[in-house]
Amino acid sequence: MTKSECCGEITEHLRNQGYRPEVDEDGDIRFNAEGVAYFVIPPDNNPYYNIITMGRWWVKDVGERTRMMTACNEASRRVKCAKVWILKDTVAISIEAYCASVGAFLATFARSLSAMQTAAEAYEEAMR
Repeated sequence: MTKSECCGEITEHLRNQGYRPEVDEDGDIRFNAEGVAYFVIPPDNNPYYNIITMGRWWVKDVGERTRMMTACNEASRRVKCAKVWILKDTVAISIEAYCASVGAFLATFARSLSAMQTAAEAYEEAMR
């Protein structure tokens, strides 16, 4: 399945779930959930799927970066499947998975999104 075909199935699924997906020039899919922007990066002739959100928390200085990295590690440790990390100067949360088909990816999509939201809460808690 091509990236374009996969993108079509994912955007259709998102619309059916009540989201308003937009496809960018790279074929990545952007949608909002509870006021937060998420991106789905569909595979291109491989079974690797990625959902990512970033830009909610920004690194302001070196000292804060260390504290944020510790909070990222704690959130990643507490939430299965979610990866919380610093990308340049912002915290990113992602779910990355190898799925045999777009259908298999979509079957776990709601759970993946929930895990990302839980990871965001765990990060915020660790930063308090």
